[in-house]
Amino acid sequence: MEMSNSRLCDGSMQQEREPVGDRDGSLSTMVGPDASQREWLAAVVDRYERPLLAYACRLLSGDDVRAQDAVQETFLRLCREDRHKIESRVAAWLFSVCRTRVIDMQRSSGHTMNSINAHAMSDSSLIDRHPDASHIAETSEQTSRMAELVNSLTPRQQEVLRLRVQAELSYREIAEITGLTISNVGFHLHAAVRSLRDAMQTA
Repeated sequence: MEMSNSRLCDGSMQQEREPVGDRDGSLSTMVGPDASQREWLAAVVDRYERPLLAYACRLLSGDDVRAQDAVQETFLRLCREDRHKIESRVAAWLFSVCRTRVIDMQRSSGHTMNSINAHAMSDSSLIDRHPDASHIAETSEQTSRMAELVNSLTPRQQEVLRLRVQAELSYREIAEITGLTISNVGFHLHAAVRSLRDAMQTA
């Protein structure tokens, strides 16, 4: 499911179903001959491809094909953007563009953002993916319990928690993506963490 950053930058990336970019799948006319631009794009893809795919896939109820489409379109838009205008906030820009694309996809299929968020956090994404062997059984129980608890959070709390924990974005970046103020991001995040902590303590 992963895209090759070298293929993105050398103009050969294309989807199995239809070409991306130029008619022959080339991105050369968008990326241009600037080697430093290609290197920057390659670094951005390498850094953010996995988090974006995970983010989009969960928002799209596990549909990895449409998630890949959303992420590819996000990177194609990146190729067309002025690097200097977005470089300082590229993470927020990428997640915002990807989020918008996912919402458009879901609207076309009759889903709402609330239903997307309800699914998005109902997995093991907040649990350490590389646990010590001695804790595997305990982690499995924690995963199941955590999924139940996260499902009890509001859709907004789920989203800011996902962006903070999974994507490792700052409050400012989350605010830019969601349209919330920075203080509201902090409010929702703290409320989510407090709810999860309290529920775990009383379990």
